[in-house]
Amino acid sequence: EILYSWIPSHANIEGNEKADSAAKLVSTSTSESNDVPILYQDLQNYLTKATIESWNEEWKNSRPTKLHTIRNSINDANPVWLLNRKDQVKLTRIRIGHANWSHSHLITKKEPNNCDITS
Repeated sequence: EILYSWIPSHANIEGNEKADSAAKLVSTSTSESNDVPILYQDLQNYLTKATIESWNEEWKNSRPTKLHTIRNSINDANPVWLLNRKDQVKLTRIRIGHANWSHSHLITKKEPNNCDITS
């Protein structure tokens, strides 16, 4: 969805005449398809924002998991995301309790590890 807003004045804004001319051209055009060029960066920003909003909506409507207790949305500001992907995975697995040390007993068929700190 693209929202167009009317702005009554472009006073002291660079490119005023150019913007007004483009707006008049589009508004008076009789063509069904108004081929107005869109800057690549504007399109990229719009698509990025729309994609993140869509992912967040899907995240909110998905089945709650342990990861939901850590992240309320996919773009929560979190210093973890400054780490490389491998370290992010390790830290997230530890936080949700799915680390190798906590689940290796399932593979090795040995007794589960006990944490001396939380026991």
